[in-house]
Order: sequence, then structure tokens, then C-alpha cells
Amino acid sequence: LKSLDRDGIAADVLFPDDQSANSPPFLWFAREYNRPWDKEYSPELKLAGARAYNRWLAEFCAAAPERLLGLALIGSMADVAGAVAEIRRAKADGLTGVLLPLIYYNTPEEPFWNHRRYDPIWAVCEELAMPIHTHTGSGCPYYGDQPDGPILYALECTMWPHRPLAFLIAGGVFERFPGLRLILTEQGSGWVVEALMMMDHVVT
Repeated sequence: LKSLDRDGIAADVLFPDDQSANSPPFLWFAREYNRPWDKEYSPELKLAGARAYNRWLAEFCAAAPERLLGLALIGSMADVAGAVAEIRRAKADGLTGVLLPLIYYNTPEEPFWNHRRYDPIWAVCEELAMPIHTHTGSGCPYYGDQPDGPILYALECTMWPHRPLAFLIAGGVFERFPGLRLILTEQGSGWVVEALMMMDHVVT
């Protein structure tokens, strides 16, 4: 809080970050670029890790809840009921939004964000006024173990968080849940205009 005061910052939205040593267990927010997605932890462990992290974060933010705005994690989209319960608990504990897990592999257990199985998640976020955020993280592909792996990861890690915008629009999520809010974080905004133009072109 003293650092925020020195920099003239009124409030801070808090994301997990390996570099700041507040990584959630079993989630690896900034996952190593050379670890394939199928070597990740199970959805059950990811949810458990998210719960532990959210409890810690809520306690941390309680020192100044009007200035420290924590984002809840749900760990995995595979357990919809578990995600909904965690969002409700996180809101009750004082967290202010939800960090949307990035999904690029599209499995039957965890399809892309346009799937109707996720409607309970969107519904509870709308009900509780918990905006969903996209940010770079573990939802990036396997870049291999060659020397250029980390370079390719760095070049593309901000591209993957763009994808939920198209899926949520094309999937009609914002039409079904007009109060739902999506926040695109640390990925620029200039690309949004072109993306919307392309969506209009494809649809019409």
C-alpha cells in the first residue's frame, strides 16, 4: 500500500504471477513454454489449487479491499458446478472478478468457451457482477524444447487471450447474459477493431 501511495495509484487489480512468487498451486499461471498441456495437473487438482489461492488472495486483499482488487481463479472449466461454487465463495470473501482459464486444446471435458455447458458460469458471473478477465497464462500451446521455444512463446503469449472475445460473441454468450462483462488485460486493444470488423464480414 505504501508503494501504491508513492506511485499515486488508487487501486490495484491483482493477477497471479510466477515472477512475483504468488503462483497458484497446480496451475502454473505463466506455465513453462515447453510443457505440453496433456502433462498438466488434473482438473480436480487445478480446482483445489484455485480454492487455496483464492482463500490466500482474499485474506491478502482484506487489508484494503477498496484498493486491492483480487481476481478469483476457477482452475479448470471441466467442473462447471465446482467453478460456480468457487465463484460464489470467492465473491463472498471479497474478490471482485474472475480470471478466465485459457483453453486452446478443446477436449470433450473442456470445450471452448462458446459451449452451452458453461452457461451456469456466465450466469453466476452476471448475477454477482463479477467481470471475467482474459490474460496470458497456462493456455498456450507446446512450443517444444528447442532454443527458439521461449522466443515463440513470448511472441504469441498475448495472442491466445484474444480468442475468448470471438467465442463469446459468436456463441451468443453476451446475448444470453447481457450483464456479463469481459475485460481484456495486458494484451493491447488496437486488435479489437479489426477483430470485430472480421466478425461482421464473416457473418454477413
